[in-house]
Amino acid sequence: MHITVGLVYLLMWPLFSSDDVYAPFLAPLIIVINIIKVTVIGLGVVKDEGVVNSMTRHGDYRELLKGPLYYACAITLTTIVFWRTSPISIAVICNLCAGDGISSSSSSSCCHYKLFLFA
Repeated sequence: MHITVGLVYLLMWPLFSSDDVYAPFLAPLIIVINIIKVTVIGLGVVKDEGVVNSMTRHGDYRELLKGPLYYACAITLTTIVFWRTSPISIAVICNLCAGDGISSSSSSSCCHYKLFLFA
């Protein structure tokens, strides 16, 4: 799912005009809404067990303020800064989505021990 969402996000970019000044801010609007949602749930203001269980490893709502929030902020910042002006934006978003998708599937199936660097 991670890989597909990122690619669909990039495929929606042509729907925005490259001449529009507001396009870099409108394109990541859904992601910004997700940032707000994750922040509110991660701070404990709103309870949503479905989101917590689907986006965290250990079921702790505070985990949302780490990886998921950084991930969404990185995609949003990349979109705003490098909007259709540099291939860096496409490379960063593809790497984030592919890396996140591969890590979530491979870590749960093959790595049952922690390395001391990442503990």
